[in-house]
Amino acid sequence: MYRRFALFVMLLSSYQNIFSQSRDLNFYLQNGIANSPLLKDYSNLQQQNRIDSMLVLAQKKISVSVDGLVQIAPVINGIGYEEQISNRGQYAAVVGANQPIFQSKMVNGQLNSVHIQSQMISANQKISQRELEKAITDQYLTSYHSISEMQFQQQTISSLQNQEKILKELVNSGIYLETDYLTLQLQIQTEKINLKQMQDDYRSNLFALNALCGIADTTTLQIEKPDLVWKGASTNANPNLLLYSLDSFSIEASKDLLHFNYVPKVNLHGDAGYMAIPADFSVKKFGFSAGVSLAWNIYDGSKKNLQMQQFSVQQSTYSFYKSNYSLRLSMQLADLDKKLQSSNEIISQWQNQIKDMNKLLSMRRDQMESGQLSMIDYLLLIRSYRDLQKNLNDAEMKQQQIISEHNYLLW
Repeated sequence: MYRRFALFVMLLSSYQNIFSQSRDLNFYLQNGIANSPLLKDYSNLQQQNRIDSMLVLAQKKISVSVDGLVQIAPVINGIGYEEQISNRGQYAAVVGANQPIFQSKMVNGQLNSVHIQSQMISANQKISQRELEKAITDQYLTSYHSISEMQFQQQTISSLQNQEKILKELVNSGIYLETDYLTLQLQIQTEKINLKQMQDDYRSNLFALNALCGIADTTTLQIEKPDLVWKGASTNANPNLLLYSLDSFSIEASKDLLHFNYVPKVNLHGDAGYMAIPADFSVKKFGFSAGVSLAWNIYDGSKKNLQMQQFSVQQSTYSFYKSNYSLRLSMQLADLDKKLQSSNEIISQWQNQIKDMNKLLSMRRDQMESGQLSMIDYLLLIRSYRDLQKNLNDAEMKQQQIISEHNYLLW
């Protein structure tokens, strides 16, 4: 019992020296979201969309323009335009105004289209953020799996080193041979090489996690054990499903805008200013004009009906995709639920086996220390224990991956 406690203290102090600080999953999720260029791009698109709304509203306002003209048509040596036609030129400086009327329905339709676009951007932003969170979580789980294997490897080495001291005394007492001692030393060196490879793997996984989250940090620190929680089964707020509905709404908005292309468009317009020809610069040439213009697309070869048919086909396609996605989603969730149940059972079985192995290992250790067990048999038992621990570690990581995948599909 004392040796195990001393081993635990030594292992704990060893890792406190290696890692001066630790970070958890939330730290990486927050930094990943804050540093994502794609999410920033979506934020900028939302800002542009708000500007689009203001541009649509600007169509209802009066527009004012200034037009100026200086045109000279000289006649030189009989060469030139007919004066009755060209008046030898024209001078004009006019301020014009134009005001669309009866356009409220069309503007509202355009605003509705912009609003749907804003919802689609928001849904895509949520999907991209969830995909990023999933990628960060998966990389975090991979990194923690590396460090947990590394920690267990260090524990194995410490246990073997502790047995090395005891074996040295037994060799001196003639209970074991020198070859047994050399065999144990060789095994310790092999385990140290494996530890070095595990440390390299952990560093690579940690650097990949930092790069994914936009963190410029090359220090090797410890990450905390993840503890993902299984979410309740609800898909009502899934933005993927919302996108299919928004696609259909967008088609309806396009139908409305197409309809507005075939209704009369009325504009009030007027101007005021100065117009004259070179021969007459009288002040009386200042004046104004006003009028009403009408534009109405009555027939264009049934293009409207053909476009409406295209819209109907697109809506049917979106509806099929939505139904198919809902089916696949329900099947995936059902499969993950079964996988979690199986994973819990497997973890429980591995834990029970490790308990039994700990009892056996304690008994075999006493036999070894009394010279009743060969060193080869003891090392084989250590390897078996290590394999059991690795299987448990893999099963726990698999469980966290299942929970991560399940939570990714729910909103």
